[in-house]
Amino acid sequence: MNYSQAAFNYATESENRMHADSEARAFGFRGGLVPGIADYAFFVPPIVEVLGDGWAKCGWMSVKLLAPVYDGDRIEVTGNTEDGPPWVLTLELRGSGGELCAVATAGVEGGPRLFDRDLESGSLPSIEERPDASLQVLSAGCVLGSLEVKLDQSSFVKEWQEHFGAAGEWPVWAQAPHPAFYPDLGNRILSSNVLLGPWIHTESRTRHLDGVRWGEPISVRGAVREAFEKRGHEIVYLDVGFYGADGRALALLDHRAIIRPRTVQAP
Repeated sequence: MNYSQAAFNYATESENRMHADSEARAFGFRGGLVPGIADYAFFVPPIVEVLGDGWAKCGWMSVKLLAPVYDGDRIEVTGNTEDGPPWVLTLELRGSGGELCAVATAGVEGGPRLFDRDLESGSLPSIEERPDASLQVLSAGCVLGSLEVKLDQSSFVKEWQEHFGAAGEWPVWAQAPHPAFYPDLGNRILSSNVLLGPWIHTESRTRHLDGVRWGEPISVRGAVREAFEKRGHEIVYLDVGFYGADGRALALLDHRAIIRPRTVQAP
């Protein structure tokens, strides 16, 4: 299977200045990074091609972001199916120069083991009162303030098609939002709880448990599973759960990010 399209950096004006050229260069990149959510979305068309629409309701996906994708890059996703059962789809995303930028696996059965508990609701700080992100604030076991969202179909579809181009064309818009909205909300619960400088989304593992209904209130709850420093980076692993109005679990997410990347030392 093969999928290709031009990448678009839709987040140049976002609060995360890692998507802006000047700030990203201070960390050794040649320009602003295309959001990792876009990389995640690029994997979805070939997954649906092989596993079908039902994957979005009861399947799983694991994505690891390895290298930057830049605005205008012509990305290419290739993949193959490993022998099963359970059958597992393995994929690679490469940039314009052929460099490996991300890898993914997906399936309906099996998949990565995620947390098996209901997450607690937490109180969300106001935007003005968010504490600066640090390993002390985001320590292991910390309960994040919850997000309460309701998805409006028309505005959601328009925004995602503008951001992701062909990768935002989801074949079952009438029933459910694009699967990449789970890690997108993983980013949002993190940035809604703490004030981040430039930061980097590095990995997401998602398990779909039930279908999301348009207009249904969704509770997004999170907790810090691990927080540590590695090679000068400050890193957090989050457990994020998505719950419907009746309390049913919609999806589980293992979401990972560098909250404070090391800067490049001047020569």
